[in-house]
Amino acid sequence: MNNINYITFETMFGIKEPLYIEKIETNHQEREMHIRINFRKGTRFECPNCKSKDHPVNNTEYKKWRTLDMHHYKTWLHFRTTYISCSSGKCGTPLWTPPWSNSGSTFLKYFEAFVIELVQSGMPVNEVAKLVGEVYDTKLWRFIIPYVKEEYSKKDYSNVTRMAFDETSRKKGHNYFLITTDLDQRKVINVVPGKDSNAMAAAIKELEALGLDPLKVKEVSIDMSKAFIKGVRENLPNAQITFDKFHIIKPLNEALDAVRKQESVNGDGIKNKRWCLLKNAKNLNASQEIKLQQIKNKYPKLGRAYRMVQVFKDIFSSSNTRASAELETKKWLSWAVRSRLEPIKAFAKTVKAHWEGYMHYFDSHITNGIAEGINSVIQSIKRSARGYRNKDYFRTIIYLRLADLPMPLPQ
Repeated sequence: MNNINYITFETMFGIKEPLYIEKIETNHQEREMHIRINFRKGTRFECPNCKSKDHPVNNTEYKKWRTLDMHHYKTWLHFRTTYISCSSGKCGTPLWTPPWSNSGSTFLKYFEAFVIELVQSGMPVNEVAKLVGEVYDTKLWRFIIPYVKEEYSKKDYSNVTRMAFDETSRKKGHNYFLITTDLDQRKVINVVPGKDSNAMAAAIKELEALGLDPLKVKEVSIDMSKAFIKGVRENLPNAQITFDKFHIIKPLNEALDAVRKQESVNGDGIKNKRWCLLKNAKNLNASQEIKLQQIKNKYPKLGRAYRMVQVFKDIFSSSNTRASAELETKKWLSWAVRSRLEPIKAFAKTVKAHWEGYMHYFDSHITNGIAEGINSVIQSIKRSARGYRNKDYFRTIIYLRLADLPMPLPQ
């Protein structure tokens, strides 16, 4: 191959004197290209640890690195990696890392950057492995995970004051992760295994290492689980809790469905009408409205429960101040206690038990909507990859896709 091609490849891979391309071999049958690099006799190297210069070679070790394909030819760089004798007396004989690779990697920086960019844009790692001609995606994870850890360790969360906590699952069963979201930046800021108060403590500890001041967190949105409440009180002492309104409405809908089930014992007409009762009244078409009215007329208890649910939901949209919301909610609770509908009465007790967190919504107006949206994206990522084999892979992909990490752009 002529000198022009050698110069082109030297420029492309950042190969400079005293390093040089010794030989380029092309195997057309296997569609492979091997670029063999050497260094001049007598070359002295910089110590990778203390950065001092002018150290002699102690020993060499043959290594090769995969780079992006050249004209559909798999391409490798080959080099006798050098161990140097550091004269400082502290470093021993460290391994010098060539400029085209990261320490310990078997791929070029450009190859790694290309792979990470594909994964960050939404392509599952196992699909990227097929695209770049790697039989196993394990080799790709070996540089994706260190990249994510390094970039995440550079994050600064010292300005975070409003957070949301939500749980997500890695696979079927009780395999949960706690997702912490910055409500102002709308980004994931932490992912830890578990969904209890210990998981929240672990999340806060990791975030403190990245600048978070727990005393500066003023607002937190969570569901009404005892573990989350305990976790916030123990780790974020100055945070006001807002119970996510969607998690408040969920048990109310369950109470309505419980009344439906009780009524269905006396008639088959509502056994399969759950969707009609739980669907937002504003989204019903004319035919559905007629069916709903027929159900309410035929089953008075269910009709009364339905009206109570709609009135409670309207408090969130019609109350302009906390004072008005408190007044309307107290009226509703009094109505619920007298309703003789046990599921509704049980829900009323839940609201009373979580009164401050429920009422604080009308001050903070924050919800878990952002966190729920992120959770939806996480589950979509999981489905597209057909699950993740271990916890590190799952955490890594969430950070890479949803924690606003920079694209790797090697120079």
